[in-house]
Parts: sequence; C-alpha cells; structure tokens
Amino acid sequence: MGNVMIYLYEPVELTSRHGQRLVRRVDAHLPSVTTTSLRVGNRFRHPLLSIKALQTELNEIKKNQEKTNKSVVGSGLFALLEYERARHSVYLGTRSGAIYVLTPIRQQTFTRLGIVEKNIINFVSSNAGLVPRACRQYHYNIPSLTNPCGNVIDGDLIQRYLLIPHDVKVEVAKKSGQSVQSIMDDIADIGAISLHF
Repeated sequence: MGNVMIYLYEPVELTSRHGQRLVRRVDAHLPSVTTTSLRVGNRFRHPLLSIKALQTELNEIKKNQEKTNKSVVGSGLFALLEYERARHSVYLGTRSGAIYVLTPIRQQTFTRLGIVEKNIINFVSSNAGLVPRACRQYHYNIPSLTNPCGNVIDGDLIQRYLLIPHDVKVEVAKKSGQSVQSIMDDIADIGAISLHF
C-alpha cells in the first residue's frame, strides 16, 4: 500500500559519495496510502529537565566531531541545544483516516527500545495472530538491489508496555537487560519530545 522512505544527507558516509547522493536511513510500510504530511518542530526539552540525556548526546556529538574533524557551531551545551531545536516530527495522514507520526530519537534510546519491542512481541498476544513487525516491514513491488534499512520502532507496540501487568513488565525488562524504570523513562522522553498539540 504505502511505503515511507527517509533519506539523510551525510557527506562523511562512503555510500553518499562525498555528499553527492542521499543515504537511505529509514524505510517502513504503512497499511494505507499517505495523502498528506505535516512537519512540526519537536518540543524543546529544557536542559534542566534532562541533563543526563543531553550530556550523553553532547558526548556523541563530540565523538562525531572528532571523527569528521568538523567544528560544530558553538560549543558544548549551546551546540547541543541548537541541535535539539533542529529536530522535527512528521505527521502523515492516510486515506483510511489514520494519522502516523515519525519522530527522531537518540541512537541509544532506539537500541534499547528495539530490544524491548522484540520482547514485547513475545510476551503480548497480537490481534488475529499477526506479527506487528511483519506489517511494518517495507514491501517491494519489484526486486530491489538495496537491502531494507528498517530503523523504525512501532510506537503503538511500545505504548502497550504501559498497559501490560506489572509482572509482565518486569519479565520484559529482565529479558531486555534493563530496569522497568529505564524503559518507562525512555517512553516518557519520547512522549515529552512529541507533544505538539
């Protein structure tokens, strides 16, 4: 039905040929055809509310800066705050009336929630026996020479973590190698970033 692909400008990546080509970072399948989209700036997180997350992201930016030998505009926390302001979410409206939200998250959060998503699938029964990850995978109409990227976490599935009983939450967290509180913090962080209306 509807495939979504997100490309990124990354001149340091080899496949981009020094910025001549865009690099595909995300591909996903939507059950209906997208007819409209709206880009909205993410809600700005005040640095006092999430110092730990901002400090982690600041360390990532410094590592990337050392690899590329490029200076980031400003330095330290100011550069990170400018980076936070530049993030946007995309709302997609479909023919069936559904609204999908695509929002960027930090790499560590993505990795942790990806593990949680896999374990939730094993512990929570799905509707009509359908595997949630299978319906979100990119579908090719014709054979493609590139591999699928994925890099998408199903927000509905992650939100189901809040609704499952506490003993199942503990079991999912244990299988994921995390604490229940850290998973809840990640979900709350995504919610705080994407509160637009």
